[in-house]
Order: sequence, then structure tokens, then C-alpha cells
Amino acid sequence: MAWISLEVKTKIAIWVVGMLLTGMVLLDLVVVMATQQILVRAEKSKGRLLIAGMGAFMNRRPASLSRDKAFFEPINRMLESNHVLAALWTDDGGDVQWQYPSDPQLIKQLRYLVSLAVRHEKEQIAFFDSTWGVFWKQPKYVLMVSPGIQTGSASRYAAVALSLDSIHKQLREAQKLVGIYLLINICLLSFIAFYRIYALAIRPIAKMTDLAESYRPEDGVFLLDESDENEFLKLSRSINRILELNQEDQQTLKQTVEQLESALQELKQAQQKIIRSEKLATVGRLSAGIAHEIGNPIGIVLGYLALLKEQRIADSDRCDYVERAEAEVNRIRIIIRQLLDYATPSEGSSDLVSVHQIINELVQMARLQPLFQKISVTAELEAEFDHILGDPNKIRQLFLNFMVNAADAIDAEKKTVRGCFRIKSENKGLPDGRLGVDIRQMITISFEDNGQGIAPKDLEKIFDPFYTTKPAGKGSGLGLWVSLLIAESMGGKISVNSACGKGTVMTLYLPVADNL
Repeated sequence: MAWISLEVKTKIAIWVVGMLLTGMVLLDLVVVMATQQILVRAEKSKGRLLIAGMGAFMNRRPASLSRDKAFFEPINRMLESNHVLAALWTDDGGDVQWQYPSDPQLIKQLRYLVSLAVRHEKEQIAFFDSTWGVFWKQPKYVLMVSPGIQTGSASRYAAVALSLDSIHKQLREAQKLVGIYLLINICLLSFIAFYRIYALAIRPIAKMTDLAESYRPEDGVFLLDESDENEFLKLSRSINRILELNQEDQQTLKQTVEQLESALQELKQAQQKIIRSEKLATVGRLSAGIAHEIGNPIGIVLGYLALLKEQRIADSDRCDYVERAEAEVNRIRIIIRQLLDYATPSEGSSDLVSVHQIINELVQMARLQPLFQKISVTAELEAEFDHILGDPNKIRQLFLNFMVNAADAIDAEKKTVRGCFRIKSENKGLPDGRLGVDIRQMITISFEDNGQGIAPKDLEKIFDPFYTTKPAGKGSGLGLWVSLLIAESMGGKISVNSACGKGTVMTLYLPVADNL
């Protein structure tokens, strides 16, 4: 079963602990601050009570005992038992009549505070010095001044200074228990939170991951086995609906692909039929010429056979006649063999083929054809690398289409001088460099004639199927289209350069076989 990785679980656990720890620390901070404020208010209330007690005590003091230390013992004990650090009592003019004890810093601060109280005629409270609290520094002392006795329009003031160290110490001691409580709570709540997150999120995600990894299109349903109606169950239902739509689309796509493959196969078959029909048309034209060409050798052979029937010829003459008849028969055999090689149906296999060898064979065959009797056929085979991968029969058909078109163009011109047809090969790429960056990777074959040429308006259409400029009955308009199909199937290209009355150059670019 596919589970959530340990790294993800660790991150979730750290996140849960971190969030709980942050929340509890913030809660503890609020509690400490609130508790500290309550305790400080309690200290202020205690200070007011002490000031009231001092006022009551001083109000019943006899004038004769104003300097008697024994008289002040009770109030000294009261202040000492309540941890008062400093206190003083003033007369109607604000002058100090009594103080406890004589801490210079605190007494100085209390006198300053008394001056403020006399000036503003109201209670004054101030904090003095600082010390470490629970989290940061807090006030160390609280100073309070209030009117102790109201005599007519004048007031006498009492002042006390209380320490807040005990409050901070109590809070720090309490934090030890709070820390233990926080640790226990974090562990317990983290376990509960992680368990609930695992049950509500991690486990459903793990199940969905496992289902997704093991899912097969034929399974049909992608659904979690959950008893509660939650978001993951809704998500699994949504995914299931998407998968159902996807399966329908896949089925439609599969049918479309099958239809396209069938149509493509039919197109390929139709294309092969067109290529074969164009090939047979060319074979028919060549056969008509060959029938005439074979007639002469057969007549010569028959003549030699008639001579051989005579009884009075010498043995040397007899052997000479036999050799000559054999040569004529071989000539007939070569002509027929070349035609059969061209007419043989192609198997569509790619073999290592020598371009020069095929060109030489076609040139020899053309020189025997009446179609080329008034045409000078030459071959300038200068390419160093001439081996290509392709179907030999299709390559012959490709070259022969160019040769027959050239012969027709020369014949249509009705030249008074002998026509010229040249085949030239060399290793170079396209003029724009689109095919091959190394000349050893391309072979360029040019078919050049001095025929009537092609009009500019026809140049863009000559490779369209069924488009021809020949008279009715002379061409099907498929020759150049078939030639282009064959060239492109081998990764090649055809370019045309022609002008009316100046002839045509058909240039064929084919990739050379590698590692030769």
C-alpha cells in the first residue's frame, strides 16, 4: 500500500507541535501579564490601606510626643510586617515630619512624588527602577502618595514605597509548574491532533494514492471506502466521474484513430496503385519502342540461321555466324531484361543502392529506345559518395520519369539540331542549406535537357496530380507527382529551373547512406 512518506509525517508532526507550543506560550504570556496586573493592583490597594492607617495613627498623635521614638514603634512594626521599603509623612506645607527608614534613593523619589501630589492635589502613583520579570524586565518598586488627613483647606500627605520583587518571584516559581503542564499538554494534544489529522486527512490521501497507483482503465470505479460523507469521498466521486468521461473520450479517440489508420491504409493502397499505373504507362511506351528495336536483331539472327543451313560453308565461317547470332540474341535478352527489371512490382524494401549503377543502366536502355534516337544522352557522374538507401525499382522509376519527360520536351520542340540530355551527379546540399550541412551527406542529381522548357505559370503546378501540359493522350499528369512522392519518401527533395525555349533542369537531392 502506498503510504505518505516519513518526511511528510515528520513535517506534519513538527507543524502540530509548533502550533500547539506557540498557542500555549501566547496563552501563558496573557495569563502572566493579567496575573501580574492583578497582583500589582493588590499592592496598590495594600499601599492605600497603609497610607490610611498612617493617617489614622498620626491624627491621634499628641504634640508632646512628636519626637518620641517609642510612639512610632507600632507604625514601624506595621510597615515592616508589610514589607514597606520607605515611607514619610508631611505637614500642611508639604515638609517631611517623619520618614521610614532613611533610604536616600527611595526617599528622594517619594519627596518628588509628594511635590507632584501637592501641586496637583491628587493621588500620585509611580514605578521606579527595573528588574527581571518572567519574560522581560518589569518595574521593581511602586511609589504611592495620598492625602492622609484633611485639615480645613490644607492636606497632609503620606507616602509609601513597596517592592514588586515578591510578585515577580511568585510568577517565576509558578512558571515551573506551568512549564511542566505545557509539556504534558503539548505531548498529549499533539498525539491527539496528529491522530485526528491522520484519520481525517493522511489515511484518505494514502488510500487515494494507492488506488491511483494501482488503477487500471478496466477497473471502472475509483472510490474510497469511507463511511462518513466528507470532502475526500466527494473528491473520489468527482474523480470517478472524470475517469468515466475520460474512458468515453479514450474510446472515441480509439475509434477515431482506427478510422484514420484505415483511411491512411486505403490512401497508401491508392497511392501504390497510382504509382503502379504510371509505371505501367511508362512500360507501355517503352515496350512499343523495344518491339521495333528487337525486330532488327531478330532479322539478323534469322539470316545467320539461314546461312547455317547451307552445307558448303567452312567451319570457321560457321563458328563466326554462330557467335554473331549469339551476340544479337544477347542484345535482345539485355533489352528485355532491362524492361522486366523496371516493370517488376516493388516490394517496398530499402536496400543499399548505387545511384551511378542505376543511371548507367538507364542510359544504356535509353540509347536503344526510338524515343531517344535523335537525342544525345550523356552522363557526368562526379559524385564520390553515390550509395543511398531505397527501393531500387522506385529509384529507377523516379529517374526514368525525368528521362521520359525530357525526351517528350525535346520532341515537342521539333528541333532541327540534335537534342541533348545530360545527367550529372555531385555531392552538395540544397542551395538554401536546408538538407545536409556536410556535402558527403547529400547527392545531387541533375537532369538537364534543351527542350521547350516550362512556362512560369505552370512551374507551381507541375507537381500537382493530373496536371499536364502535354497533348491529350500523351500523359496522365501523374509522372512528376509520383516522382515527388518517391523522393520525399526517401527524405529527398526536387527543385526545378526552367525557361521557355531554353530547356529545363530537374534537380534531385537525396541523402547519402551513412558510414560509407
